Amino acid sequence: MWDKDLSVDLSWIKELAERANEQALVREKQQQRDMEIQHHLAAATGPFVDKLFVMLAACAEEFNKYVRDPDLKVVVARVQKRTKSGSSSHGPEADYSEEISFFSFARKEWTFGVRGSNGLVEFLELPGRSGGWMLGYRMDEAAVSPSHVLAARFDEFSQHIVWLRDSHVMDGRDIIVLCQDYFKEFIERTNP
Repeated sequence: MWDKDLSVDLSWIKELAERANEQALVREKQQQRDMEIQHHLAAATGPFVDKLFVMLAACAEEFNKYVRDPDLKVVVARVQKRTKSGSSSHGPEADYSEEISFFSFARKEWTFGVRGSNGLVEFLELPGRSGGWMLGYRMDEAAVSPSHVLAARFDEFSQHIVWLRDSHVMDGRDIIVLCQDYFKEFIERTNP
C-alpha cells in the first residue's frame, strides 16, 4: 500500500482551518449586526404606532366635532402594548421579548385598527357584529389580511430607520396622506 518512508505534506490544512475560522468570525459579526439592526427596528415600531394613533385620533376628534347624530361618532381606543417572550435559534443570548403595539377605532359595525411589531406595521379592517363595536377586540390576535403594510428598514446611508410601503420609502407627508386616506375609507365604508 503506502511506503513507510512516504511523508505527506499537511501544512495546507492549517491555512484551510484559518480561512474557515475567518469566515465563521465574519458570519458571526454579520449575524450580530443583523440582530442589532432588528432590535432597533423593533424598538422603533411602538413609537411609530403611537404617532399613527395621534394622527388618526385627531382625524376622529375633528370628524366628531361636525356630526350631529351620536351614532355617527367615531370611538377611538387608546394604544395598547403587549409583550410576548420568545426564544431564538441563535442560543439563549439571542432570546427576545417582542412588543406588540396596537389601537383601534370603530363606528357602526366596523372596527379599523393599526398594529405593529418587530418593524412591521399593519392597517386592519374588521367587520363587527350588527349593532356592536369591537373596541375590546385584541388587534394583536386578529387573523386578517392587512389593507396596508409598512415595513421598517435601516438605511445604511443616512443611518436612520425608514418606513417602506411596497418598496417605496414613505416620507412624513406620505404617511400623513396614508392615514388620511385610511380614515376617509373608514368613514365612507361606515356611512349609512
